[in-house]
Amino acid sequence: MSKTTETREVHFHVGPGKQLITPKGIGIFLFVVLCLSVGIVTLVAPPVIIGGVLLGVSVAILIALYPYFGLLTYYVFNVVSPEQLFPSIAVLRPTRIFLAALLVSVIFHKKLKHQVFLIWQSDISKLFIVFLISLALSIPLGFWPANSIEFMKNFLWTFAYFILLINILTSEQRLKGFIWLYILAGGYTALSSTIAYITGNLVVAQGIERAESLTGTDPNTLAVTLVLHLPFMILAVPWIKNKFLRVLPIIFAAASILTIAITGSRSGVIGLVVTGFMIWLVSKKKVLVAMLAILVLVGGWFSLDDQYKERYSSIFSSHYDPSTEGRFDAWIAGLQMFTHNPITGIGVDNFPYAYGAGVYSTHSNYLRPHNMYVQIIAELGILGLLAFGSFIYYVLRQNFRLRKRLKAEGIRGSPLLWISYAVTISCGALFVSAIFGHSLFRGHWYFCAALTVVLLDLTDKLLHGGKAKDGTAAQRSSKRI
Repeated sequence: MSKTTETREVHFHVGPGKQLITPKGIGIFLFVVLCLSVGIVTLVAPPVIIGGVLLGVSVAILIALYPYFGLLTYYVFNVVSPEQLFPSIAVLRPTRIFLAALLVSVIFHKKLKHQVFLIWQSDISKLFIVFLISLALSIPLGFWPANSIEFMKNFLWTFAYFILLINILTSEQRLKGFIWLYILAGGYTALSSTIAYITGNLVVAQGIERAESLTGTDPNTLAVTLVLHLPFMILAVPWIKNKFLRVLPIIFAAASILTIAITGSRSGVIGLVVTGFMIWLVSKKKVLVAMLAILVLVGGWFSLDDQYKERYSSIFSSHYDPSTEGRFDAWIAGLQMFTHNPITGIGVDNFPYAYGAGVYSTHSNYLRPHNMYVQIIAELGILGLLAFGSFIYYVLRQNFRLRKRLKAEGIRGSPLLWISYAVTISCGALFVSAIFGHSLFRGHWYFCAALTVVLLDLTDKLLHGGKAKDGTAAQRSSKRI
């Protein structure tokens, strides 16, 4: 039997309509090149550096593709504060680079989708810009113009963050996700600060042991920060549907109250009481909330160490300690600064330098005003007072009218309603704590303003079938309500 060997020819060809080069093919090719490159680089570079570069590239790609992810990551960066944990990278300004990249990404996405990039379309944004103008007007006749210019350049990043929030938080789902992250960040700050305090990582000041954050935030700032988180934590309970998740904000709120107590911050405790009272006013179960509040106050007082009891008792004492006397002297000096230039003030951020120069006080030490109202008139004069007052007044008024509108439509369980309450209450607490703190440029004012623009836009979408886009609804809503 003979065997016949057949030879078959196999031809590879590209049929009509087929492409040799495709996005998928390019992606696979680049992935292979990246893997080979990493393998080669590992021979000459430490793995830590390679890992850092890869992480940075990955985050940059995600920011470019998903601005919402970038916003959430940027907020986490702010909370963790890598410049504080790793001082060697502070010169690179990583958070600012992050913010600038995110801003470019948002503009790019808006252009691709033929959407409007929001800057001054809402009245709140316009009032923010007016406030920025008042800062600029304080510079020419200021005590130290160069310092004011540098400060204003830094403050413009706050405006950039405001712009990012109103351009990215364009849906209720995104807003809820961001508020959840805000709540988690507050819980992390409270729990980590308390744990650090228990393990001995604390500061001794004014004769007492005081908790501070892991990033070195001073006790007073830490206390006020947690007070501002509390309304968002507690008022999230009505709109969170999952019973398990509903417990988390309650746990974080309890941890925040404990942490505020061990900061030894009198302004923080006063803000806590004011916040509790305002939450009681808007709560549906006032008797239950009142009983819980009284239980927390009484139980908390008797569980405090004597050092904290003495500290908080001084709020009602007619005897002033050196810290309080120093603040009184700073307030008097601030009034003298105002009379020196009542129209535009001595220039933004110039108070401590003017005070330390001994021009307005016999003291010659670097001291902040420790009072926002003195800070405004001293540094910005009447123009700054009118600009900031109009800005915040409009934010609060729009939240009030927004809630009135939702209730008129029978919408009482919406997250928009309860987030609006949280914005108003946290601003109210900040107004009170500002009596003892120079909080004019605290980011929370401008964070709440951005949330208000978002809430106005989403409310208009909710009540008009979701037809409004790109924040133009916020402008129309602000005129109607």
